[in-house]
Amino acid sequence: MFKPEILQKLKELNINTITSTLKEAEHIHPLINLPLNVKCPYFFVTLYDNELLNQLIRSKNTVGYLTVNGTTTLILYIRDPEEQKKFAPTINIKSEEGNFMFIDSLELKYTDKISIFHKSFKKKANVDTSAQVSILDEFAELSKKPNNLFYADYARKHPYFYFYKKPLESKENNFKDYKFFKLYCTLLYIAEKSNVIKQKRTQCHISPKDLMAIIPNCFKYLHKENPSKTTENKANKYSKGYITFLKAAFKAGIIEKAKIKDGYISLTFSGSFLNELCEPPYIKIPFGLVNEISTNNYQFIMYFISRQFSNNPKKPYFIKIKIKELLKLGNISLSTSQAMAAKRLNTYLSILDMYHAINLQITYIAEDIRKDRLLKLRLYPFKHISIDIEEEDEEDYED
Repeated sequence: MFKPEILQKLKELNINTITSTLKEAEHIHPLINLPLNVKCPYFFVTLYDNELLNQLIRSKNTVGYLTVNGTTTLILYIRDPEEQKKFAPTINIKSEEGNFMFIDSLELKYTDKISIFHKSFKKKANVDTSAQVSILDEFAELSKKPNNLFYADYARKHPYFYFYKKPLESKENNFKDYKFFKLYCTLLYIAEKSNVIKQKRTQCHISPKDLMAIIPNCFKYLHKENPSKTTENKANKYSKGYITFLKAAFKAGIIEKAKIKDGYISLTFSGSFLNELCEPPYIKIPFGLVNEISTNNYQFIMYFISRQFSNNPKKPYFIKIKIKELLKLGNISLSTSQAMAAKRLNTYLSILDMYHAINLQITYIAEDIRKDRLLKLRLYPFKHISIDIEEEDEEDYED
């Protein structure tokens, strides 16, 4: 059965064809499938492009959207008759690059994961819509770009990724190595932000500049610089630093091939990598946390990451652990001094505090280590940044 709140949100879209379907569906028990239809001047546009979705979700033409199992379909209202004529022939035709598709029907199932957003509009007199830039120009520009493109701006606004438990249990993955973890998470981030996982595809595109911007430093600088080399040679070597990263990904079996075409790097992910990204449990990890990981604190942070899989957002996980056990996880030796060990422990805990996994209220000192105190920590889900929808000028829409 569909949840009542979903049906209510569909009613709030206030589109005649959808409202009529809902009235008819009220007499169907149990309601399992719900076909939605729109007619001109309304249009459905399913988007497979994160950056364009980010732009058009704020467009005056967008009156709402539905996200079904991670794929978003915009509801466009086109007032101008000439614009309507341009849109009509595109119905049920997918763009050449597969970045978007205009449709006039959308079928929902009660098992789908659905979210619905509807803009609220107030009547505004004397609105001149003829001066608006054609929304078709946005789609025409998009058609020139490769599909499943990694957009740096979109990634910065959504700096997190879903990390699955299944890969951790796989014998093929070497998660004991912190470099492999950083390699794996970077490619997982790329795959998610370029819609590879959402669309169940295997290939994506990313510019060399964007790839270099997110590659972990441990892959950028594997070789010592030769002081005798010119600045130009050093710059060229740096600009090709992603090759070391891609070779490592190929060797690890995460990607099958990579090639440069039309200014973009085309990445083909392996089936063994993608097949592990479909079964829960999974957690959200901020991409910034990956950059904080080093050879010393890796096991320490992984301890808290692994505990997150058992976490309940409504009832934060309660961890009890002796302080010396934590020191051991963090490769923190007591051979120097207990004061120095306490300082390093506080540094590692502050990383978790920065991403709101714990609420660090105490600064631990040498005496805490000497007494091997029992630490009691509440483990919260990592905090991530989500995008806020900003409304443009309000306008009324009528069917």
